[in-house]
Amino acid sequence: MKIIRDLRRFVLIASAEGTHAHAEIRAYITDRLDELARALRVEVPSLAETVELTGDDRLAGRLLDMTVRAEALHRAYRRNIRLLDAQAAADQLSRAIEWKGDAAHLDLPKLLSCALTRRQDSIVFTCDDFTVSLDMSALLDLSRIARVRMDLSGFVDRHGLHLRWKSGALNLISQPEPSKRKIVHVTVNLPARTSVAA
Repeated sequence: MKIIRDLRRFVLIASAEGTHAHAEIRAYITDRLDELARALRVEVPSLAETVELTGDDRLAGRLLDMTVRAEALHRAYRRNIRLLDAQAAADQLSRAIEWKGDAAHLDLPKLLSCALTRRQDSIVFTCDDFTVSLDMSALLDLSRIARVRMDLSGFVDRHGLHLRWKSGALNLISQPEPSKRKIVHVTVNLPARTSVAA
């Protein structure tokens, strides 16, 4: 958030300039008390009390700690929003899946066009019989193929994601489990197979 970055920059510059830094910092915060309290995710009286009661020697450090905490909360909030959006896209994708034998055929344009996650994330296809986990980076790279291949189709089975086109094929083998370093792991719940009575 810009206001938090501006506060951090002001505190660092004012602190480096010397003796009157605490007075400048206090004035800066007092002038923007409501706005800063909202951005720092604290109550206005609490921020006013911090500015008023914190000693000059600790004021800059205390404010910098508050900016770090607020930025971490903001990142967590954005991550949760991104995860909810990605899961909603995955749920929509799962409604377009059609089973043919042991393979769940996907709407590849929908899969490759919706930004379910970022490159470093993973996508997991799951059903009662199997779970397939893939790095999203591979799918994002495949979106380039989809732009030029109108005959691209694909399906998921217990071995991975399989792509087919008129003159070729590509198989992405499932990874044992999503890596611990992955930031987001989105699950596409494959619908139950429907059996046809003979």
